[in-house]
Amino acid sequence: MTKRLIIIILLTISSLSAGKYGDAFMLTAYPAAAMGAGHVGVTNLTGIRSVPMNPAGLSEGERMEAFLQYHSLYGLGFQYALGYKNLYADVWHWAVLWNRVGVNDIEEHPDLSSMTPLERRNFVRTNQDAYSTFNSREDLVTLTLARYLRHRIDLGWQYDTFYIDNPIGVSVKVLHKSMGGETAHGIGADAGFRFIVPGNEIFYIRNLGDFVFAMTAQNVYTTGIYWSTGHVDQARMRLLWGVALDQPLHFLYSDLRLMIQNVLLDEPTFRWGIEWEIMDMLVFRLGKDDLSINAGAGFRFPIGKINLILDYAFQDHPLDVGHKISLTLTGGKKP
Repeated sequence: MTKRLIIIILLTISSLSAGKYGDAFMLTAYPAAAMGAGHVGVTNLTGIRSVPMNPAGLSEGERMEAFLQYHSLYGLGFQYALGYKNLYADVWHWAVLWNRVGVNDIEEHPDLSSMTPLERRNFVRTNQDAYSTFNSREDLVTLTLARYLRHRIDLGWQYDTFYIDNPIGVSVKVLHKSMGGETAHGIGADAGFRFIVPGNEIFYIRNLGDFVFAMTAQNVYTTGIYWSTGHVDQARMRLLWGVALDQPLHFLYSDLRLMIQNVLLDEPTFRWGIEWEIMDMLVFRLGKDDLSINAGAGFRFPIGKINLILDYAFQDHPLDVGHKISLTLTGGKKP
């Protein structure tokens, strides 16, 4: 019962006070590929999997993608997601993504503060199996538009000319909550970018990989979440930023990604993650977030002209062991 109360508080914190985490439930929507690497993804996630953490990564995905995810929230709640991504006019990447977080059978306890200790004891003894229950549902629908830009850098005749890649993206999100017969709605926006800089051109080190600098502003403006009770929650702007090195290992036919990312806390703390991708077919992940060490793996299975990508993540959370699985179907190569 204690665990259930904790998860309810975590998922519905916005209903307790009008604080800056009114949309905290969306943090559980981060994909399995991020969870396995310590919930790091602002620099490295691509395609529709990048939308919850950095909409700019959408433009680094393949032409068509379909996404499905399920997460058992420590046996107490659930999270699942459905999404679709495609390309318009060969330059604009767009996607729609739906996430739901829920908790079933929450016991509705009456206010016993007016009773004496003896009356409370007798009431609990005689009514412990008679409590009514209710469900909690929190939905997020995200519409994302992204584009992949490339900038030519010319520092003069003494230097080589090189290019910096610059994916950018913006999301509009619609939130809906339902709890105990009351509902709430809100509309917000996220925006993000990445700069992908060739390390060998900057540092003149042969075979050095790309450095990635990325940032996302979640809730570009303060997002109001309006309850049917008249209460208003506020989801204030949060800045996610990170740095990564994407290093090819040609002799192993693989790529190694080393990543760090800030944590959404008042103090300046960081998460780290590692990805080792082998022949664009197999990925191993390891990372550390603000709670525990996480691990995961990803597999790409070609099925005719379609690729099936399966991601799995494991987390030894203080509440319980967590498992997250996602499926991504791609229907074409990167443009």
